[in-house]
Amino acid sequence: MLTFSTEFPVKSTLGRGEFIAEVLSWLRGTTYSQILSGVREEDFDQDAISLRAANGEDLRIRELKGEAGTEAIGFRYDNPDISGRLWRTEAVLSLPQLITDKGLLRLRTHCISTKVGAELHFPRKPYIITSLIRGGLGDKDGSLYINAQAQLLKDNEDDLMIASYILSGEITEFLPIIYLSAYTNGEYALQIENIKKMAFELGGVAHVIVEPGRSFSFKLRELSSGRNVYNGAVGIYLPERGLTKVFRKDKHLTDSELIQLIKGAATKARSHMPTLGWDWLELQEQYLQRQRETESVKLSGEGIEKIYQEQVGVLKEKISELEEYISSISESESTRDVVDDDISVLKSIIGNEIYPGEIMDRIRIAAKMSYEQAEAKGLDDRSSKIFKKISEEMDFSSGLLEFKEDLKRSTRDQKKFAEQVSKLLARHGYSIKAENKHIRMVPKDGYIGLPSITLSKTPGEARGLDNAKSQIEAALGLRVFKIK
Repeated sequence: MLTFSTEFPVKSTLGRGEFIAEVLSWLRGTTYSQILSGVREEDFDQDAISLRAANGEDLRIRELKGEAGTEAIGFRYDNPDISGRLWRTEAVLSLPQLITDKGLLRLRTHCISTKVGAELHFPRKPYIITSLIRGGLGDKDGSLYINAQAQLLKDNEDDLMIASYILSGEITEFLPIIYLSAYTNGEYALQIENIKKMAFELGGVAHVIVEPGRSFSFKLRELSSGRNVYNGAVGIYLPERGLTKVFRKDKHLTDSELIQLIKGAATKARSHMPTLGWDWLELQEQYLQRQRETESVKLSGEGIEKIYQEQVGVLKEKISELEEYISSISESESTRDVVDDDISVLKSIIGNEIYPGEIMDRIRIAAKMSYEQAEAKGLDDRSSKIFKKISEEMDFSSGLLEFKEDLKRSTRDQKKFAEQVSKLLARHGYSIKAENKHIRMVPKDGYIGLPSITLSKTPGEARGLDNAKSQIEAALGLRVFKIK
């Protein structure tokens, strides 16, 4: 079973009638559904509705009522296809005051195998989410509104604070944030039109935020002690956790391919986030419990037995879902990208990187040196050609470019040299050991091969600053990386 899920706040104007209208509009707008054929509007006035079509479609709606009216309402829609798959969509609207002071919509779509060998596909976002957001029914998620538009930050203090809160995971409660940083030339990893398209496709799943330019990025870097993604990198930030994933555009990726990677990561992140609202099975359980409590006097022994049997069925479904979830996690773990695994193994052996991508940069330069000396060292032709291909096709990491740019920027001002360079090195594997006329930087644990670096508080103008920059690059072993 493959599952897509999301949860977000909705306006209080989304009540029972509007919710059912959205469900019916969604199903009537499809080209495949027959479930509403011959069904009248008044058939949906009950708190428990069950419909089944000849093609196997199944629609159930349940409403939980309290003294003040509807507390929650939800549906489950099953649509089997001819390839042995069941496409199941479930959504529950928890009205304000039931769980939080906001209305919450929790939605899940499953692709379930109904026969051996059926090929499963990751479910797409159901159109009902797009319809709700287009109708302006998305409410505020922390400080950001639920919509399907990219938010372009402005280069001012207010938006700089918004960006800093994004980094710490303090600005939203329900949805991840996709943050696009700017290159030096003011462009981004994606064309603006593609960014807007991605934001539309991820409406109700993630917020898309775009920084205004490189100068904004520098300010944010100073404010956040270097925790921001920058120089064209795209970061995914989760509520309360902050940065969880970074993407960098390279020559091997098209805009379309990068968008799919970002969308996949954001969707997976949202699907695995904690939830507050009820899901379909929880709604069913509460509905049956309330029915048993309020109608036990009226019900016959047969009626009470029927409710008990339905409750047992709900519990069995919960167990089955948990088993499927555990199985999907195990399968995901066993099929992770081999390259990612190998890099993880290298990191566990070598230790921390001084910047993202450092290990692969050093492997690239080692490959270049190997093929250049292949004949002298008697290296076989196969190895030589592999090493040549690696050095020619692999770009240096954007982490290296960013570090070099930061170092260049930190060594421009004689008065700020010591302060800025020590802060930079502190973000890249160093700590301050002693401070007098000079600042002594020593490598932290887990950074093998790094030497101590002494920073003068009063380097000479121009040439002295350039020499200091070159000495730092040499100490870190970066001068062999010749970037074109």
